[in-house]
Amino acid sequence: MSTFPPPIWSTDTVPAGQQFAFWREAVCDVFLNIDVNCNTHEKFRGKIDSRDIGKLRLSRIDAQHHHAALDSQGLAKTSKECFYVNFQVKGRCIIKQHGRVAYVEQGQWYVLDSTEPFDLRYDGSILSHSFEIPYKILDTTIHLVRNITGQVLGIRSGLERYLTDYAYGVSKHADQLGEADKEKLCSNFIDIFISTLPLQDSRSSLLGPSRARREQIDKYVEENIEDPQLCPSSIVKACGISLSTLHSLFSTQEQSVMRCVRTKRLELAYKRLQSFNCRSSSISEISYGCGFSDLSHFCHAFKAYFGQTPRSVRSGTLISKINNVV
Repeated sequence: MSTFPPPIWSTDTVPAGQQFAFWREAVCDVFLNIDVNCNTHEKFRGKIDSRDIGKLRLSRIDAQHHHAALDSQGLAKTSKECFYVNFQVKGRCIIKQHGRVAYVEQGQWYVLDSTEPFDLRYDGSILSHSFEIPYKILDTTIHLVRNITGQVLGIRSGLERYLTDYAYGVSKHADQLGEADKEKLCSNFIDIFISTLPLQDSRSSLLGPSRARREQIDKYVEENIEDPQLCPSSIVKACGISLSTLHSLFSTQEQSVMRCVRTKRLELAYKRLQSFNCRSSSISEISYGCGFSDLSHFCHAFKAYFGQTPRSVRSGTLISKINNVV
């Protein structure tokens, strides 16, 4: 366990006339060579507390309204290649990147790319959690993240709500953990974040008969997701295609056909574990009802995918609740 406190940049101990200059330097030190402006350069309130969590860097930003922009000059002064996955805890902001403009409200996520110009304008006082994720640890999923930069990621699903809860848990407890546990936190956070992203629809690149076949397969999988016998052999038999055709139709996706099936089953199980209508069903009944034939395998896969056991989801004991953290 680290014995060193995380670095903190705060204007509280800086003379009034020097506070904004201090803040500008702190932002450039923690993030990038960003052009920072405010309508007052006399007094400025701002605080950044930053710590490394495995290969991630988490920064909590608590500040008054200001404007930050990464322009071509700033890009020329940095070689950092990363994404900033930011959660708006309090306040609002306007973001611009890749020709997109988005209005971010409290409780929403957004992503910025360090290798492209962006504009970030905070409307009033804000509190934000920023997770810096280097390109090199994302591998083949970089394009999925880049596709959603400059956009708002609202809390639309159980996965995104879980990402928010998990992020609060990371922020609250990371300093109490050793390096090995921090690496696990880092890995789990990235897995959960990537799981919330919309997969690029490979059907859009298919034409004519190939597109029709994919739609036929997707429909069959959705209708039979609860069947434990659902597998490539049953899919090709029902859809009248060969195994090689099946795998080629999924070749442009990040997941194979059976990985897609397992993901759909896990997400269905998560919904049912949280559903009031399924409260009388046991965890084993829910797992079998979602197409899993082995309870132990289901529990292991569930925890690996969501970072939490089925029992903890059922009981509602998530890592941290939003309204319990300030």
